[in-house]
Amino acid sequence: IKEEAPEVVPDEPDFIIFSEVMPSFKGGDKALFAYLSKSIRYPKIAKDNGIEGRVILSFIVDKDGTIRDIEVLRSPNQSLSEEALRVVRQMPLWSPGLQRGKPVNVKFTLPIMFKLN
Repeated sequence: IKEEAPEVVPDEPDFIIFSEVMPSFKGGDKALFAYLSKSIRYPKIAKDNGIEGRVILSFIVDKDGTIRDIEVLRSPNQSLSEEALRVVRQMPLWSPGLQRGKPVNVKFTLPIMFKLN
């Protein structure tokens, strides 16, 4: 009798990058942009120094819609990074990503534009 090696099952990743249904802010992109424009307070130091630009954040949208593991990928200025982080930390729950009809943790990238008038 030949003994078979046990089947190796790779660990499930903590998150995926793309899901069949991507996570979304409740109400869609329009509601997300409305939330951002209502919530962002332009940092005084950045305003006084004429600093503007795009802060790019990544985060995990958990199976329950919670935002976690927020990281700044790119930013023109520390004060803009801190404000973008503050606003994303306070976001309401998202609709989670779905894979084969089941909620999954999905890594999401969000650019936030800071523009002076």
